[in-house]
Amino acid sequence: MLDTLYITRHGFRMPWRGNEVNLSPTGRPRDPVLTAHGVDQVKLLAEHFMSLPEEQRPQGIVSSPYYRCVQTSEPTSKALGLPIHIEPGLAEWFPPVVPSTGPHPIPMRASTAAQYSDHVAPASEWAPLAYPSRQGESIEELHARARGVVKLIERRCEERGWKRVLLVSHAATIIALGRGLLDHGEGNEEAGPSTPKTDWSTGSGREIGAGTAGLSLYVRPDSPCLPLSSTHYTTSSPTAVLPPHPSSTWQQLLNGWCGHLPNGVEREWTFADIPGNVEEPGMGKDGKWVDEEMPDGGEEGMKRLEEAPFRILREGRESRRGGARRPVEGERATMPRMEGEAEAPRSKF
Repeated sequence: MLDTLYITRHGFRMPWRGNEVNLSPTGRPRDPVLTAHGVDQVKLLAEHFMSLPEEQRPQGIVSSPYYRCVQTSEPTSKALGLPIHIEPGLAEWFPPVVPSTGPHPIPMRASTAAQYSDHVAPASEWAPLAYPSRQGESIEELHARARGVVKLIERRCEERGWKRVLLVSHAATIIALGRGLLDHGEGNEEAGPSTPKTDWSTGSGREIGAGTAGLSLYVRPDSPCLPLSSTHYTTSSPTAVLPPHPSSTWQQLLNGWCGHLPNGVEREWTFADIPGNVEEPGMGKDGKWVDEEMPDGGEEGMKRLEEAPFRILREGRESRRGGARRPVEGERATMPRMEGEAEAPRSKF
């Protein structure tokens, strides 16, 4: 069973604005490189993993396709001798598109990412599990995507016998991942009124540390990282470690820990940094932007992968309720119904 999840945000990156391309070898918008300082940060992250006993080191690396995340993964990939598995379900969060501005860009495929890093595993070794919607996501949809994709990743890792895995992603996504793992009310109707829940209008809720190249650690009772080593973690997490909900099988040991970084927390990000009703322009509808990163199966394949995180959440809910159909928090309106399933009300955003 998967018992240890390390989650990190990419290192300090170059700024980007709108759809411009900033020094990215990929030539894709919203895909900037790490700064020289960011490169130093992620090297220190790799050194931290190498300092751990072998039984605590990651056995697999799963990364967002964006170049800054691939760059972040590379030093650890080299140090541990592990390939980087590209997972679009861990991609950056883009808010809903401004009407009539076209879709958001599609994350790079593994075959494209492999052109920029020799450490990226072939797509044949890790078929994509999920994609974010090209129409953008509400805050609630982002959290649902994160809850779903981590379940899909967990299932695949267990099929491979991996017990310890490193996930490399982006600020908003790792916040949503952490909240989902600890099960603080998101999508959990049984949690009760006293359980802290995320405010879907603003994104406020339990604080998950999201500084550049910071590290959060989530474990199950059999994890070799229990108890947390005072030798390897001589400083405490800058953000208070959160208790899990009783229904969660995961416990948080580190929350945005930056003890491996000489400058500590940098570029911390929270949902308070944006307005809750934010929209973002797409890539335009004038036909000038042609996205070549469509996954196998074209539009239909893309639709299935956009729905995958929501589908597994629905299946889990139905299993707990003996097959009764209830809408899942964050479920997309385009969710295909199971064979013979009646139409039901959908969540609205």
